[in-house]
Amino acid sequence: MAVLTFVKQGISTLEVIFERMEASSLFSEGESEALRLFDVEELERYLSQAGFKGFAYDMYEPSILFHAEKG
Repeated sequence: MAVLTFVKQGISTLEVIFERMEASSLFSEGESEALRLFDVEELERYLSQAGFKGFAYDMYEPSILFHAEKG
């Protein structure tokens, strides 16, 4: 699996925008969770818990390109 997404590191402006969108009630509870920004460590932990191994990433702040294999 390979994914390009945003992470908290180096993303203060975008994080503020997401927080304001959530606070404005533009989204239902399920939709606002989709806007959640993760730490790199969180991503690695969640993938490991889901049975993925070999987590590796390249940081292009504020984006991260990561990959892992299903073990």
